[in-house]
Amino acid sequence: MLEKITIYYFWYFFSVLGGVIGVSVLTRYISPSDYAKLSLVIALATVIQYVVRDTHGIVLSKYSDQYEKVRQKLTLINTYLLIFSIVIAPIVFYFFIDENFFGVVHSILFWLLFFIVSLFESIFIAFKKRYKYVQHSNIFNWLRFLFALLLYVFYESTYVSLIIGYSIGSIVTIAFDYLTFDSPKNITNKSNKSNKSNKRILNINKVFIGSLLSWGILFFDRFLIEYYLGEEVLGGYFAVFQIGFMPIFLIYYSSMNLLMPYLLKNNIDSKQHAGKVFILIALSALFGYVIMQNLLPLLSNLLGEGYRRYIILLPNFLVYAILYSASNFFLLSFLAKTQDDTYLKYKSINIVGVLIFAIIGINFGSIEIFLDFLISFYILFLVLIYCQLTSIKNENIF
Repeated sequence: MLEKITIYYFWYFFSVLGGVIGVSVLTRYISPSDYAKLSLVIALATVIQYVVRDTHGIVLSKYSDQYEKVRQKLTLINTYLLIFSIVIAPIVFYFFIDENFFGVVHSILFWLLFFIVSLFESIFIAFKKRYKYVQHSNIFNWLRFLFALLLYVFYESTYVSLIIGYSIGSIVTIAFDYLTFDSPKNITNKSNKSNKSNKRILNINKVFIGSLLSWGILFFDRFLIEYYLGEEVLGGYFAVFQIGFMPIFLIYYSSMNLLMPYLLKNNIDSKQHAGKVFILIALSALFGYVIMQNLLPLLSNLLGEGYRRYIILLPNFLVYAILYSASNFFLLSFLAKTQDDTYLKYKSINIVGVLIFAIIGINFGSIEIFLDFLISFYILFLVLIYCQLTSIKNENIF
């Protein structure tokens, strides 16, 4: 078992490495302004990834032995998302990204391809296809950067080339997933056949709304920065985000890939271990910050010349990633106990609170202060969750 987990993390680390190397190479060729446009396209497309992957992943992980029971509701959600993509996405991309017709068309294509990529991800997570998920991540992370770079350098030096490259990487990943895929029906037949139909099932609509809020919580910052500080600052911010925040978040997500089916099927006792976990989180954030501060001169070489002045954000991003991932882990415990009302309440507190702190922070006109305000919010938010988890009889504190 230990050997399999070690191999899994090794290949997942290789996938993360592909992302870091991709950012390192791209920032040597791409202007911060074009990288900012790419970040906004990804942010808008990722709403599909979050809603599909998180909603499907959570529901199917918890009810993999009742696949037929939840399939109809999930199919309905997929239909709504496709209609939304076809009707709303063109308007959104036109006003938020670019008025260029071909830019809008390629952005929508990437949006739809991301939808399919996310469906495969959610199924691999839910039905414990861990090695398939790692293969999927490696192909997607390495090829999207490769094709984006080749098209930007040899075809046309615009952000549209980057989007086309990401789309080609998505197509290759989807083709690989499809050709090597076990259908959900076959996977379900191998799963536990115990009948749990008498137990209350999570309100899938609330999980869906929670996933939508998760997207807003993580990606709203790009639109604020672009509006208040401009595209060049956003491009630098996004580059450091990808090498400072995403590796930590992906380690968390890979761990959830391993643990989510177990955690959601069992009534995990968050209260019993909350204190120790919070101490571990605090120590990880503190030591991570100190180490990153000392490595900044070396790590600045990861970025192209036009981005290096933003490397000072790296320690803040690492702390932000640890606190953000920790809050997501604890919120998952509410779904494990089928407390979808509590889950949705804390997601709502999360997005309202982080928006207030972010808007106050961005008005100082400094990207460093902006990140400090985000970190401050997550410290307070984790204290709030800790009070909830350790309260008497685990009752709501509101």
